Amino acid sequence: MKSHNLEALSSRRPWSLTILLLAGSLLACGGDGAGSSGLASDGGTVEGGGAGSGGTGSGGTAGSAGSPSAACSTYIECVAQTTPMGLDAVIAAYGSTGSCWAQGDEDLCQNACRTGTIAAHQAFPSEEACNICDTSADCPIAQPACDVGAGRCVDCVSDVDCVGSDLPACEPATSTCVGCLGDHHCSDGKRCELSNKTCVGCFDNSDCWQGDSGWICDATSRECRVCLNDAECGAGVCVGGSCVQCRNNTNCGGATPNCDTSSHLCVGCSNDDACAPGVCSGGTCCGQTACSDASAECGYVTDASCTYSENFACGACPSNEVCFNNGCTPNPPKDCEACGGGPCGYVPENNAYECLGASPTCTGSSSQCGPGYQCQTKQVGSDVFYSCHQYCLSDDDCAFYSGCAIPTGSQTNIGTCI
Repeated sequence: MKSHNLEALSSRRPWSLTILLLAGSLLACGGDGAGSSGLASDGGTVEGGGAGSGGTGSGGTAGSAGSPSAACSTYIECVAQTTPMGLDAVIAAYGSTGSCWAQGDEDLCQNACRTGTIAAHQAFPSEEACNICDTSADCPIAQPACDVGAGRCVDCVSDVDCVGSDLPACEPATSTCVGCLGDHHCSDGKRCELSNKTCVGCFDNSDCWQGDSGWICDATSRECRVCLNDAECGAGVCVGGSCVQCRNNTNCGGATPNCDTSSHLCVGCSNDDACAPGVCSGGTCCGQTACSDASAECGYVTDASCTYSENFACGACPSNEVCFNNGCTPNPPKDCEACGGGPCGYVPENNAYECLGASPTCTGSSSQCGPGYQCQTKQVGSDVFYSCHQYCLSDDDCAFYSGCAIPTGSQTNIGTCI
C-alpha cells in the first residue's frame, strides 16, 4: 500500500484506525502466509483461516518465525508512541514472530514498515520515534528537509530551506532556521549578533550614519538613534540630534580655530576678514604671502594653494611709472616716427610703444585684437557690440579717441583708450 493511499485514509479515519488498517492491508498483499481476513492481535486465529503468531488456521499453514529489520523495529516503536491501540496488530505482523516474515518476502515487510513509519510521521511530526526519511518528500511540513546522511527530517539542511520565513539562515549544528549567521542574512544594512543569532541595527556608533537613523548606537535596543547630549558624541558636540565637530568657535582651536556653522566643521577661516591680505578659500587661508613669495611689488599674482583661482593685488606704482613683470619701471619713451603717421600705441607685454596694425574686430576676447589692443564691450539697448581699443598710459596715447581711462585703484597704471 503506497503512502499517498495512507494519506487519503487519514483524511477520513482517525490515525489510530489507519495504523491498524495499514498493518492488515500490507499483510493482505503478502500472499499465502495470512488469510484475507487479517490477524487477531492476541496471536490466535480469526474466521477465514488467517494464521496468528505461532498458531494455525483451518485454511492455512503456520508461518515460520522470521527476524524483524531495523525498519520494522522503528515502525513498532513509532506506533507504540503514537497509536498504541494499534500496536498489537503491528507486532503480530512485523514483530520477531510476525506473520509477514513467514511469507518469505523480507523486502515486502521492510518496505511496509518504512511506508507505515513515514505515514505516521506525517501525522505526528513532533514524534522523533517516527522520524525517518530518504528524501525531503518523506518529510512533514513542520520538518520539510531530509538530512540524507542522518536519515531524519529536520527544519533545514541549507539556507534554501529557510527562504520565505523570518529566520532565513540554516544553522548546520542544529539543522534549524535562525535569524542570521552573518551580516549577509540581514537586510537594510543591519548587523548579525551571533550570540543570539538575530539582526540588529548596530554594534557601535561606527555602524550608524547621519540621517533619519541618527549617529548613536543605543546600547539597549541596538538600533541607531539621534544624539541626546554632547556627552554621547565623544570629542564632538550634539547639534540638532547629530554628532558634529563644532557648535561655535569655542569647540575649535589650533590650526582650525573657526567653526563653519553651515557644515559644523572646524576650519582655518570662515571669511576673508580672517585672512587679510589673502582670502578664505575652502576653509583655509591662502594668498597671504602670495606677493612676497613672487617678489612682486605691483600688479597681481595668483596662489596655487587657493581652491579657486584668485588674483592678489601687490601694490600700485607712482603715476609716472608702469607695472611691468610685477615691478615698477618708468614709463617707456614714446617714439612713433618709424610708424610714418600710422597707428602707434603702448604694448603692455613688451612695455614699449610700437607701430600697430589696423584696428581689428573681436567677439569678446582680447587675443583676437592683436598686440596693443584690448577687446571692449558696449551695450546699446539689447544689442551688444565688441571692438578693439588701444592700451594707453595717458590721454596723449589716444589721439583718435576721447581719452585714456585708467581704472581707479589700478595696480598697473595701464588704461584703455575710449
